[in-house]
Amino acid sequence: MKEIGKYLLENKLCDESSLHAALEQQLKLKEKGIFKPLGSILTESMGVDKKDLSQALFQMHFDIVSQSTLFKDLSAESIKQAISLAEPQIYPEDSLIIREGDQPESFYLVISGKVKVFVNFPEGDEKILGKLVPGEGFGEAPLLTGEPYSASAKTITPTSLLIFRKKVFLSLIENQADIALAIIKGFASRLNQKDVEIVRADANEKAYQQFISQEKELSLPDLIGQTRTINNIRKKIHEAAENEFPALVQGDPGTEKLIVAGTIHKNSNRSAAPFLSMDAENVVVEGYGAIPEEDSGTLQLEIAQSSVLFGYERGAFAVSRTTGLGLLQICRTGTVVIENVDKLTPGVQQKLSDYLLHGTFETVGGQRPIVSSARVIATTSKDLGLLVDEGFFDEELLKLLQGNEMNVPPIKKRKSDLRLLVDFQKRPAPAGGFPHYHGMLQNA
Repeated sequence: MKEIGKYLLENKLCDESSLHAALEQQLKLKEKGIFKPLGSILTESMGVDKKDLSQALFQMHFDIVSQSTLFKDLSAESIKQAISLAEPQIYPEDSLIIREGDQPESFYLVISGKVKVFVNFPEGDEKILGKLVPGEGFGEAPLLTGEPYSASAKTITPTSLLIFRKKVFLSLIENQADIALAIIKGFASRLNQKDVEIVRADANEKAYQQFISQEKELSLPDLIGQTRTINNIRKKIHEAAENEFPALVQGDPGTEKLIVAGTIHKNSNRSAAPFLSMDAENVVVEGYGAIPEEDSGTLQLEIAQSSVLFGYERGAFAVSRTTGLGLLQICRTGTVVIENVDKLTPGVQQKLSDYLLHGTFETVGGQRPIVSSARVIATTSKDLGLLVDEGFFDEELLKLLQGNEMNVPPIKKRKSDLRLLVDFQKRPAPAGGFPHYHGMLQNA
């Protein structure tokens, strides 16, 4: 909550040492599980006058409200009047502001922090409809229609809100023609956005069905072997199939890492949904073709990896003449395998980490969050812990992937499985062969 500190400093209502001391005190309280607004700490412990604090808060509210979509075209006097009638309130992170199904009571405008708007499904799944930042508001539609809230809203970070109670909000509309007009414009904009989303959803569904039909042609064999090591891996596969956490499959080149990922998918409750993979070391994107290994780490590789994984908007880069769907969009209820995850560029690693944490991402060239529940399974032949120490792999991403971790041993350590593999290779292969068993015996 540093925003109020900035206003106090600019108006010389507080010195930097007092502000830093207050921030340190706030952090110590947070470590004890106590949330206390910065303004309260400054007035109680640092000698900041309450009138000075109120002056800085009003200026901050005015600046944010003036830039908001709803109020930006209003006169300064109208904005000041609206602010004077609103109630400022600060909430800790993960605070429920409105609950789906409740009767509407207020309109909320975000001053600082971040709020997510979401719905819960009967199965317990949560779908995020949007993430609101300073200047954005929520709750006005139910106030006008009288219908219950159709979604819930919860703070993601400590958040400051301006609350317009129902009576105040309706009075502003009745008595301020410019506010009423702004709300009408806001509704029109949202309706237009919904039309765009419907068109996109139709395109997504067609692509989704196309990939489902392609996925049915994929025939991954089961894991072959009866050694104790293989049976232990089967146990870990079963455990991974029973939960929804990301997975990390490690093993030497040529081991059955993709087959392990496919077996997790086939035995999970996602088995009827798409199962698609991307090789981070050999990325193919329309217009670019395959990105050669020597270009690893370049901007071109990052764009290609991001485009395949997250999708891209028309005009996002030179060759993107259409919108492209990413694997996380297509497999929104299925499984996405990222082979050679250690080859992802740092930027893509960070973006993937954010997706695993929040369940949303943005396309290349896009600005709106897209929701997906696609499960991610990563494979690698490298020691990711060592890469983290050397600064080549994101530590947070590694922690997220380690929800289910397993190591596939090479054939040379499973000599008693050789006969089973030889017999398997003699069987007629389906079209396209048996992925990731070809050439394994040569490495034995």
